[in-house]
Amino acid sequence: MHLTHSPVRFAKVIQDIKQPHKDAIEAMGYGGLLHMPEMCHMRNMILDLADAYQVSNQRFNICDQNITIHLEDVSNIMGLLIEGYDVDKYVKKTMQSEEKTVNTELYKRYADGRHKLELSRLEQMISTSKSSDDGFKRAFVFFTIGAILAPTTQTHVHWSYIQVV
Repeated sequence: MHLTHSPVRFAKVIQDIKQPHKDAIEAMGYGGLLHMPEMCHMRNMILDLADAYQVSNQRFNICDQNITIHLEDVSNIMGLLIEGYDVDKYVKKTMQSEEKTVNTELYKRYADGRHKLELSRLEQMISTSKSSDDGFKRAFVFFTIGAILAPTTQTHVHWSYIQVV
């Protein structure tokens, strides 16, 4: 089976980038992700964990105990910053329609011919980037969103993330 999203794929991309690019990732607050090990997730374990999540109280019910995962937990586990703008509020305030978004210059810079932010294209942009400029940083953030932070069953990152990035 070909996995589109996985920590293994993400870790392999990280291994191959140059030090100035890693420094830029650190400066953005994503430095913890540079230490992500190549690990496979067992599909059944992930499904069991998803089934244990209770939307009503936003907790996991594991062994008859309700467990809450706080932002600080995610920060400690993944090494991500948890400060700054509230992304949910920002997106709700600035969300555009898909048609309007995919026609922006920023979106077109990263999208393929089918108007999709394909993970393979973003991965290529990261690995071939000559400098750690804003273009590299955006490609890295899109790839990170699509590969590990908010993966879907699709091979591309959803168009709505352009507003956040």
